[in-house]
Amino acid sequence: MPVTKRSLAGLSGVMALVCAMAIAANASENAIFECTSGASQICYFNILRQPGGTQTFAVQGHQRIAMAGLAPGRDWYLVAVDHAAPASMAACQNANFRCKAAIVQRGTNR
Repeated sequence: MPVTKRSLAGLSGVMALVCAMAIAANASENAIFECTSGASQICYFNILRQPGGTQTFAVQGHQRIAMAGLAPGRDWYLVAVDHAAPASMAACQNANFRCKAAIVQRGTNR
């Protein structure tokens, strides 16, 4: 095979790999959010999507919910029990109630 054809074949292989990596980086996944508090309590979650956007939802104690379209390892979540989750990590750290800020993981987030 001539050098030019080998170079083009190699280049097209590299381009295919780069495209596959870009698609994988933008792929969304599901994650489970669980409220481990008492059955009469409610966990309020606030998802902070990277690079932007938020999503808020509530989960009854001893329940779990699956959320789609997340980027584990990149998106963050804030959770508070019986209080609305703050809109930012700084507000969570300075809250006068129990608030947790963590990065979204594959599997179950509590």
